[in-house]
Amino acid sequence: MSTDCTAKQAVILAAGRGSRLGALTDATPKCLTTVAGRTLLDWMLDALFQSGIERVLIVGGYGYEALTGYQSPHVTTIRHTCWSETNMLGTLQVAESWLVSQPCLIAYSDIAVQSAHLARLRTAPNDIVVANNTRWHSLWIERFADALDDAENFVADAGALRKIGGRAAIVNAIGGQFMGLVKTTPNGWAQLNAVLNSDPNLARTGDTTKLLACALAVAIPISVIDCEGGWIEIDSLSDLQAVERGLSNRATGRWAHDWRA
Repeated sequence: MSTDCTAKQAVILAAGRGSRLGALTDATPKCLTTVAGRTLLDWMLDALFQSGIERVLIVGGYGYEALTGYQSPHVTTIRHTCWSETNMLGTLQVAESWLVSQPCLIAYSDIAVQSAHLARLRTAPNDIVVANNTRWHSLWIERFADALDDAENFVADAGALRKIGGRAAIVNAIGGQFMGLVKTTPNGWAQLNAVLNSDPNLARTGDTTKLLACALAVAIPISVIDCEGGWIEIDSLSDLQAVERGLSNRATGRWAHDWRA
């Protein structure tokens, strides 16, 4: 088996409903929310292919039929039939045949990100690598009345993840925010999957942050690449409004969180 850690394929986790977006997701999944004239999924697919990714698996669930139009020689869609009974990790397990075959970039479906960040992540060495937004705070104060209401612990040292998940007491204790982007090799996935299978409730109730925290707890090494802005997350109507304000108010210079740059 090749020891090349470069990911040429990606998995987008797109099974959830996104109920906090209200009527916008009454008939379609969250990834089809329109931002700056295009859906989040369109933005993500373009960025992935521009970064050097060659094929993409979209794991859908809620509103799956709306995703089938994306099928092409380079894009495959698959339905997670039990999406409402599990969390994101259950969706991830549906993609196991891709994860065991070769290095893979895993992406949330409610984000948009610069292709340059994806290019760095997919070519990063090591078996498990996560992307960290070091300019998170200026985006969080646009999204939330208090940035600490939603921010999670993220501590890295010398390119290695040391702590993730749980609420921090002060902003200065947070070294960034997880961007919903992970690169794994088959060996890296085997380690994460062993952690996942060790707890029957994890796939049903946990998320990727929880899985990474559990992996750290058993001394599985996780590397980090730092990214300065160029990323958004649309988890609610207020997030969408914050992004629209950010785009309209960038009178001078480039908005730090413009994923299109």
